[in-house]
Amino acid sequence: MPSSQLPVDRTCPAPERCSEEALSALRVPPVPGILNPSEIYALVSPSVVAMKIVEEKEGPRHRSMDLDDPLPSYGSGFVYDRERKIIVTNWHVAEVQDKLLVEIGDETYEAKVLGVDPRLDLAVLQVKCEREFPPAVRIGNPLASKVGERVYTIGSPFGFDGTFGQGIVSGPARTMHGPGGVMVGLVQHNAVTNPGNSGGVLLNERGEVIAMNTIILTKSGGHQGFALSVPIDLVANSVEEILGGGQISEPSLGLTLAETKDGLAIVHIEAGSAADRAGLFSEISFERSLMGGEEKPCFERTAFITHINGKRAVQGSDLYASLARTGAKPVRLSLRQGANGKAYDIELKPDEVKVPDVMALREVMKKYSPAGPSCEHIRFLSEIKRTRPEDIPLLLGDAPFVVVSEPPKESAFARILPFARRSDERTTVSFYVDRSKALAVLLESGKGIRWLESQLDKLGLAKVSSTKGDILHYSGRVPNHHVVFLSMALSMIAHGSNPKELERAGLLGGDPESLIGGLPPEVAEKLERLLNSRR
Repeated sequence: MPSSQLPVDRTCPAPERCSEEALSALRVPPVPGILNPSEIYALVSPSVVAMKIVEEKEGPRHRSMDLDDPLPSYGSGFVYDRERKIIVTNWHVAEVQDKLLVEIGDETYEAKVLGVDPRLDLAVLQVKCEREFPPAVRIGNPLASKVGERVYTIGSPFGFDGTFGQGIVSGPARTMHGPGGVMVGLVQHNAVTNPGNSGGVLLNERGEVIAMNTIILTKSGGHQGFALSVPIDLVANSVEEILGGGQISEPSLGLTLAETKDGLAIVHIEAGSAADRAGLFSEISFERSLMGGEEKPCFERTAFITHINGKRAVQGSDLYASLARTGAKPVRLSLRQGANGKAYDIELKPDEVKVPDVMALREVMKKYSPAGPSCEHIRFLSEIKRTRPEDIPLLLGDAPFVVVSEPPKESAFARILPFARRSDERTTVSFYVDRSKALAVLLESGKGIRWLESQLDKLGLAKVSSTKGDILHYSGRVPNHHVVFLSMALSMIAHGSNPKELERAGLLGGDPESLIGGLPPEVAEKLERLLNSRR
């Protein structure tokens, strides 16, 4: 269509002839209480602080453009209480250093940890300073946030303090496993969030904090448009509990749950718990078929949770999420006895139980160094100091399986090459298990504790004792050149998998000389790097 024939928009004349009155009539009127981004930044940024690295050397430090270099800031926080000089940040930020430094304005001050809530990855700090404190942030309502609404972040990504990002709420509230357990009600958003934003604020368009930035999901290590933040209402409840001098607690029914092919099964009922006092019963047995083979779980006497407060229950985190929001209020469970049995309802009033003491765990962890790739199911540690019995419940606080080995006395290269090792050199390996939590994990693969023990027996790890309550202990003296492969096998077992491939390769309980003895030097060098990376 020729340009002369284009339809004309007559709402407004050409820009050079448009009056201010005409332009004003076309503008969208501002929504009461809504601020523009510049106003939000000016209002909130003074109340967002940077967590600073403790310098080992005196003197000025110059910024490097290499993001692999040490950064001057490694996290963020925000002012919660102006009068008491209270800062809130993530626990994974605060636990990095014994000495905590907080930058407020252009000055840096020491801070101490008043309390921690591992469920929310939350730490409450008090700053030691005489200066006037910035105003506390304004608290918003995360439950009122809708998908598509604009949100903003302020923090110290990659050490660049006071960085402002924007995006939208990009999904409904999420539940996922975090560093301190299951995290519920997480606000999903795509506002620019990078390492260093942790502990900073997520803001709505009124300049109110609706969440604390905590997690980025990324394969690159940086922003990929997907971040999760802890809702501020849960944060505020926990902070007030800590400032009130109380022990952080959480509502509990005393149930351990497992996701099975037949539904959400009750694996364990803690003695004296709310569920136990109400007479709730659930039992899982294991049977072997007439044809032999591995034992299979039998759920005839097992209670399955089908609904929680009228909502369908599919995952164990569904119960945790419900308790986190309702607190001490009674919970109505709809259950089914057996895979296809009778349905019934029961109402339980939760107990308040103490959360794991992560400050104590932090001190215990100073006695160990990482000894392998850990996950939410299993943790690998190497002793720096001797393990004490009272350490074990703390180590099992957030993982049902823990492997503790003596410190290595030689390189991985020497452990596996025949000409560089002694066959009588052995390492003591201890395998600790939280029985009920471990059963919940193994049941997802149709396995049980007897299967676990049979696999450990093949690896040369014998049962020592039940150290305390539900804790099991297995131990063995393992040839040094098998330790790396043993760790791989234990990781597979902890996830309900049979390490048959390692057995077939002769790497467990056999002699790996046939596999490794003829390796050319360049291959042996690559293998050494691989094994060292798994230590």
